[in-house]
Amino acid sequence: MTIRYKGWLSVVAMAVLVFIGINLPFLSRGGITTGPHRYLQVGVTGWLQLHQQVDRWSVEEVDFRLLAAEVCIAILLTWILSKACTLFRDERPAA
Repeated sequence: MTIRYKGWLSVVAMAVLVFIGINLPFLSRGGITTGPHRYLQVGVTGWLQLHQQVDRWSVEEVDFRLLAAEVCIAILLTWILSKACTLFRDERPAA
């Protein structure tokens, strides 16, 4: 495996982890409850809307424009994190 391929693979893996990390907290927020129904929006932008009726879950709406924005946010955060780690690594004194 070449170094360039390993670099891109690690960036993609980190972007996926950041995307999951962005979306996971929104599942535990509780959403809006109206009697036996509960509505959840997933993600910072609310790209996925879920509906729970008693014990059944269904997908109400998937907004692909907001999903694309959410993916761009994850990529941007990954890029910022990568640059910050590179800057930190370059500033450390050599042993």
